[in-house]
Amino acid sequence: LGWGLADMLSTALFQTGRFIVLDRRQMQAVLGVQNFGTLEQPDKETSVPIGDVEGAELLVTGAVTELEADVTRSGPSLGNLGGALDSSHIAIDLRVVDARTARVVLATTVTGSGRRASAAEVASGIGGNLIGANVAGALGAYGTTWMGDAVRVAIAEAVEFMVSQTPAAYFHATH
Repeated sequence: LGWGLADMLSTALFQTGRFIVLDRRQMQAVLGVQNFGTLEQPDKETSVPIGDVEGAELLVTGAVTELEADVTRSGPSLGNLGGALDSSHIAIDLRVVDARTARVVLATTVTGSGRRASAAEVASGIGGNLIGANVAGALGAYGTTWMGDAVRVAIAEAVEFMVSQTPAAYFHATH
């Protein structure tokens, strides 16, 4: 769950155009490419210099503090149709830390909820219009479920918070 959330948050932050996002989980692969460049190669112009890895200014950490997946609750019914409500909820405590000082720059809790329409709503045509999320990685099992929707809502809230509250001195992206 954690890697899937981290990947989703990284992608969403990059797509804002406000942040330079570094992928530290790929560090071994990056260093492997750099080390390969030191070997005898026919084309030295395409090799990558060793140690050319950008430093981070901010670190984003977080923890899933609430997770309620695919809960069915009974509700009002319409005629002979059931009134069940299937829903999911997630809460993530998020911290943004200055990499030089270890000072917490931002902290918040973001939440997301998703729900599937009841049989009565679907039959009457007033519900069931949730957008199916295409969640990759460890969240793949939730990809087209209301849990996927809950996660996407929480990630969107986290990104909105970070864009609006991060001090301007940290914005250097030019992509």
